[in-house]
Amino acid sequence: GKTDEIGTVEFKNVSFKYPDADEYLLKNISFKADKGETIAFIGSTGSGKSVTAVIPECSFIATAKNKRSVFIADPKGEIFSTTSKMFKDNGYKILTLDFRNPSLSNHLNVLEPIIKEYELFNEYDKLSINENNIEYKNKTTNKIKQLLYSRKFSL
Repeated sequence: GKTDEIGTVEFKNVSFKYPDADEYLLKNISFKADKGETIAFIGSTGSGKSVTAVIPECSFIATAKNKRSVFIADPKGEIFSTTSKMFKDNGYKILTLDFRNPSLSNHLNVLEPIIKEYELFNEYDKLSINENNIEYKNKTTNKIKQLLYSRKFSL
């Protein structure tokens, strides 16, 4: 239901099931969080924390006028499967990081800019040592260009 109180969140008889499921995960859940009240959702695996709190919050974030970056811990993958399309449809770029199954990740490496810089430094260093060798200079310059273009790196 809708409340007229600003900053208040209220669930009245909310039920939820995944689109392909026969049974509801939650049935007729009701609670109210008043403005300024701090709520902690604590429960065992499968108790409905994500469905009750995380997925609705993702919906608020994804559809908000002012976009912000979001980091979501999702050990079971249920939040990703439920909300990723909504985030994409609202202009978000989705990146996944999965240490248990790296093949499902975007292969994000936070050290990549440093590695690229180091590789370029080494190539320039070799070039300066062999600056009188025209053949080496041309070959190295082409290799540096390949590094720059293949990795979309710019100086």
